Amino acid sequence: FGANGIWAGSAGSSTQRPTPVIDLIRSFHYPFGDLQMECVCWIGVLLSLFLLTTTINTFVVPLLLWVTYLSLVNMGTIMINYGWEWLTLEAGFLLIFLTPTFSLSSTPSREPPSKAILWLYRWLAFRLMIGAGMSKLGTRSSECWKQLTCTTTHYETQPMPNPFALFMHSLPLTIHQIEVALTFFEQLILPFLMLIPLRPVRIFAGVAELFFQFCIVGTGNYAWINLIGVVPCLSLLDDKFLSLFFSSTVVNAAVTAHHTYIDSLEHSTTASISVQLTNILWNSYRFARNCLHFCVVILISYLSVNPIKELFVSAPWLHYYDDYFLVNSQGVFGFINSQRVNLVLEYTTDQVDQTCRDRSGEIALTPPPESRPLYCSELGELCNTAHPISKSLSDLCPVTCGSCPITEKKVRWHSLEFKNLPGELSRRPKFNSPYHYRFDWEVWIHTTASLEGRTGTLPIPVFVRTLISKILAGDTDAAGLLGTGATQLFVNGTTPSAIRAQYYFYSYSTPTRLLQTKEWWMRGRVPGDSSRIFLREPSRWKGHVTRGCSSRHWILFTAVVGIFLCIRSLTFPQKSRGFALFCIAHTSVLSVITMWTLILEYPHVVEQVWVAGLQWRSRSATQTQSYLVIRDVCVAGLVLAVSMVAALRLKYFNRQLFLVAEMTFVY
Repeated sequence: FGANGIWAGSAGSSTQRPTPVIDLIRSFHYPFGDLQMECVCWIGVLLSLFLLTTTINTFVVPLLLWVTYLSLVNMGTIMINYGWEWLTLEAGFLLIFLTPTFSLSSTPSREPPSKAILWLYRWLAFRLMIGAGMSKLGTRSSECWKQLTCTTTHYETQPMPNPFALFMHSLPLTIHQIEVALTFFEQLILPFLMLIPLRPVRIFAGVAELFFQFCIVGTGNYAWINLIGVVPCLSLLDDKFLSLFFSSTVVNAAVTAHHTYIDSLEHSTTASISVQLTNILWNSYRFARNCLHFCVVILISYLSVNPIKELFVSAPWLHYYDDYFLVNSQGVFGFINSQRVNLVLEYTTDQVDQTCRDRSGEIALTPPPESRPLYCSELGELCNTAHPISKSLSDLCPVTCGSCPITEKKVRWHSLEFKNLPGELSRRPKFNSPYHYRFDWEVWIHTTASLEGRTGTLPIPVFVRTLISKILAGDTDAAGLLGTGATQLFVNGTTPSAIRAQYYFYSYSTPTRLLQTKEWWMRGRVPGDSSRIFLREPSRWKGHVTRGCSSRHWILFTAVVGIFLCIRSLTFPQKSRGFALFCIAHTSVLSVITMWTLILEYPHVVEQVWVAGLQWRSRSATQTQSYLVIRDVCVAGLVLAVSMVAALRLKYFNRQLFLVAEMTFVY
């Protein structure tokens, strides 16, 4: 993403869809750029940690999370616009109304969870599962669903397999047929059991659905789609069932909160006037809250009309019907590939012929009335396609199309791995769910999911071409999207001289062959496909290459988690004044480190801050001076925190060994 991203559609791109956070930043007459987008993302991480662990329960946290994530999804780029993002927003919207207004207890007695909202979650679970099932019966679905054989190829052709998928693929045909039959039971029968108002039936539906979802999680990397699919199913389980999985302390707190709530509903004539007045105010608040929930139920019911209609069309599929993703239709994996067409990238650092060049000047014109000239750098998406100009592009734009002639026999090629797509035959698949490798997923959509049955020279996706050219220009952030490390790719600071792209058919090895050869895959070239070789062309991305710190994101994550832990510690029921000051000091230091690490990626921001600070002295600034100032600020904050700890001589933290460890961690 961003100004130097590989995808057309950067932070703050023009879009008519609602982006509240972006609009808020722009309302202060400040552009929304890469730095602002990163800050929004890390604030989202911080809010998520608070929602997950803190005892401060308020609707403000899920509301802020929903607003920020809506802004990111609506930015205008396809790589953050998948079906599970819509489902996350849909479930997150309901969460705003499920949480209390404000409570310092994990079991608030005066604001119990709304039954109406819980029923909306059950309705969401029903639509999610029935939509997935109906999409497998539509006209665009694969015949293997009717033959109960889809899992014979699904484990092999799924986006990102994990290690268990090979062994599931090797099961007998009868087991695969049972799997598909159980899938239909899960997605076409269980959803109706969710709506039956009988506790045993509802509990069975919830437990069975959780079991199926976690089985899917164990056999493939599907981002967080299954985990967000589990969320509405939790509404099928009541306190009596859930108490089996919690400690007696938590269960007793929940029982006490329930009894307190029941007692508050009873108007005692013997109670004092202040107690009666408090009860009247709380009952008035509950009435207003119930009215709000009733309006939410009416809204969701009205918006559910189109998703229900989608279930009965000839080919049900994923759709959203409003820009806020309040109610969506779901449907996944209706079409199952029978072959895995896989893109394989390789790089070399050997010297190759660099005399190959694209033709300078205009190559074609856009259709009238615009008739704008087009150049080679703009025509990469037409290479190796059915477009009339495609045949001549290989000669006119050989660098862009990857058709530069070089003697491959004299060149040593090394595998350029994706994060978790197949590459080297001996490379073991990874577990990465619920983390989402968006680039790998998009590559799978444009290759395995789109090129099955095609012959001849297959096209290289445009965003992959962009990534290749940026890597050849030395962009370390672009290289970070792949599995091959930047230190291995950029040996001694030099970029690869060329990158080769080829298509292969991939199939699983057998368990026996895996034990003998240590190879997880077998592969063969796609008939008729030719190699595309892209040469180093540094001038193309001059000024748009990022060479960042490889450990930058880990530094930011550690600092953000540290800030959360320090703020979270302030909510402890028993804490000394010294402990509170200790937490505040460390929060300040970690905040400075976070901002330092963020700003260093954007030298122009450093320059603006430095120039603004020294403008009264009419002194120009350099980037080196800016780095030194920020470094000194961080060191001063560190010294302040350590000095405060030493001065307070806290009884919990008075050991010298702890002080040394704390200094080392913060520094």
